[in-house]
Amino acid sequence: MASGLSHRTPSKLLKYVPDMQSKRSPRILFCVFVLAALLCTWWLLSLRRNEEYVSLPADEEVEFVTAELFSNPNLQTSPAVPEFQVPSKYVPRILRAFRPAKRRFDLGLNDYFALGRLTIKTRSEKAISVTFYFGGHNPLAFKLDEFECMRFGNYSPALAGLETSHIDEGSQLGRALRLISEGAKGQNALENTFQWLEISAGLRPPKE
Repeated sequence: MASGLSHRTPSKLLKYVPDMQSKRSPRILFCVFVLAALLCTWWLLSLRRNEEYVSLPADEEVEFVTAELFSNPNLQTSPAVPEFQVPSKYVPRILRAFRPAKRRFDLGLNDYFALGRLTIKTRSEKAISVTFYFGGHNPLAFKLDEFECMRFGNYSPALAGLETSHIDEGSQLGRALRLISEGAKGQNALENTFQWLEISAGLRPPKE
C-alpha cells in the first residue's frame, strides 16, 4: 500500500500545479495594476506641484525696489553693480518681467548662472528677495526668496517670421537694470531693452 501511495503522490502534486498558477495570476495582475495606479497618481501630483502659481507684490503694494548685478566670470558678464534703488517709474516694467509666475521643482538654479538680485520692500514693511538667472532660450527663471520659479505664459519669438529668435529674458533684465544704474545716457537703449522683454512675454508684436 505504501509503495502504491508513493507512486501516486507525485502525479497528484503535478496535477495541482496548473491550478496554483492560475490562482496566482490574477493576484499578480492585481498587484501590477495597483502599482501602476500608484505611479500614475504620484506623477500627476508631481505635475500639479510644478504648477503652483506664485505672486510678486502688486505695483501699488511696493514701497521701493533695490537691485544689484553680479560679476559672473562663468557667463562673462560685465562688472558688478553695487546695490542701488530703482527709480519708481521703472518698477512696474521691471516687475512685469516676472509675471505671471509658477513655482518649479526641476530647475536646479545655482550661483553659476546667477545674474543679479532685486529686493522688494513692500508698504507693509516686508522685504522680498528675488534672484534672477541666465536661462538660455527660456522664460525668466528666478528664486523668490528660497523658492525656484519661472515666468509663465507666452514666450514669443523676438523677430517676426523667425521662430528661433527667442531671447534670454534673464540677460535682458540684467541689461535693463545696468542701463538704469547708468542714468539718463542709456534711455533709448533702455526703452529698447524693455520692449524686447515685452515682446518675449507676448505683450508686443515681434519686431520686423
